[in-house]
Amino acid sequence: MRQPEKKRRTVGIRGQLMWFLCFICLLLLVLFWFLCTQLLEPLYTTHIQKQLTEQADTIVQKLDDAIADGQTLSYWGFGSQLYVNSQFFNQLSSEIYENGGMSSFCVDISDVTLRQIFKVENLSYCNLHRTRPTDENSELPSYSTARAMRQLCRETGSCVRKINPPTPSGTVELMVGRTTSDGSYTVLVTTSLMHVSEAGEVMSTVLPLAAALIFAFSMSAAWLFSEWFTKPLRELSGSELIMMEQNAPYNRRFETLLAQHQVECEPFLRLPSASAARDLLLGGSYLSLLPWYTVRADVEAGRLKLLSVTGWDITQSVQMVLHRSKVLTPQIEGFLSELSRALADALTQPAP
Repeated sequence: MRQPEKKRRTVGIRGQLMWFLCFICLLLLVLFWFLCTQLLEPLYTTHIQKQLTEQADTIVQKLDDAIADGQTLSYWGFGSQLYVNSQFFNQLSSEIYENGGMSSFCVDISDVTLRQIFKVENLSYCNLHRTRPTDENSELPSYSTARAMRQLCRETGSCVRKINPPTPSGTVELMVGRTTSDGSYTVLVTTSLMHVSEAGEVMSTVLPLAAALIFAFSMSAAWLFSEWFTKPLRELSGSELIMMEQNAPYNRRFETLLAQHQVECEPFLRLPSASAARDLLLGGSYLSLLPWYTVRADVEAGRLKLLSVTGWDITQSVQMVLHRSKVLTPQIEGFLSELSRALADALTQPAP
């Protein structure tokens, strides 16, 4: 004996809306997580590099202008005694602090001997010089990181490097190097990348909780929205429905949509005529699916009321055909013309 096939369960429109909105929420959370964990540091580093480059270019331009004016900025005297133009570098230091745009930085200026002639530093710890602001301004000859960066900048004309700290507890710093037009001086500008690492740690701590709260709020919003959106459909369930015969094209499409969205509306009456269904609607409290041109006059007169079902778009095509062996008589032409006018008038007036 053949067993009856089990009715396949489908996800209704409410469930589909819930899943869609949840998917959008999860997608946005994933994109936000990717931005915070993968793109935050590169974007921040690019921003800092731009600031360092602008500051280095500004300092190099001032050095080039002073050299072009014939000023002597520095020279080494007898016994490797360094002499610098104090007036120029004091003014340069003031302008760096006033217009630098960064709260913590280190500016290193060296000459062709790769020895430091001027330094401005307010970092808590400088990886380039391995010094703190309280240390003496003289360069430690035993340390070679600064000299290596100066040499690299002189060889390439410009450079960008990340300088790692000497201890695991330190902070990575970013350095931008530039050389003056005549190659007399090299400018290295360094700053700490501590803020981006701290921001990454904070985001890693806060993001799971924020994601959970956002997802819970989105689920509630999705449930309320699907409740409102599917209310007209659910109100159809159990209603006394008058339908056309099953061979009507729009009737089949309507019943297919009802089945797809798990709306149970078993018609208590099927009629072959849309006019007969309209007459029953005028005389009782029934529901029916009818072409707009059939009920247009009654709706405009207030005798019938349209039910707005959001998200459904059922259209019907109308064709006029004539056997190719038939003669197109004036009577037939008049009929086709009148029918075209009537259909155009009916079909070009969409339902509100």
